[in-house]
Amino acid sequence: MLKSSVVHAGLLVFLVGSVSCSDATFPTAPLPIPAAAVTPVPSPPPAGPARVFGFHSSPYPSVQPYTTASRYVLYGDGSFVLQYPHVQYGGTYTEAAGRITFEWQGWSIAGSWGATGVLTDDSLSVSYNTIMGLSDFEDAVYRPVR
Repeated sequence: MLKSSVVHAGLLVFLVGSVSCSDATFPTAPLPIPAAAVTPVPSPPPAGPARVFGFHSSPYPSVQPYTTASRYVLYGDGSFVLQYPHVQYGGTYTEAAGRITFEWQGWSIAGSWGATGVLTDDSLSVSYNTIMGLSDFEDAVYRPVR
């Protein structure tokens, strides 16, 4: 008798579960959230003369091809751009006693971008902070492009 009660109770639970799950309609996919249109704010074109420095070497034994094709353009108004073949990064810089501090328009969720440079008559040596290094920027020496 106890055995048949347990079997009947189990059968009842199974049937109730089956009926409650028998809805033949499938859930619909959630509607995508439309992305807000982002309109970049154009920055004014740099003014004044520019100093252009092309990649020359790196303290590392090997660097990526995009680094070897890079160049810095320092404008007389204190703005700069680091140019790669398919993208460029800009910002402003300050220069004092042969040292350059770059302030970037870019950033990382990991922290602020930062770079410093040492400027001599024939080179610009650029070192990036850890955040930029982890974002694949590579320290390098650049020479003036004439």
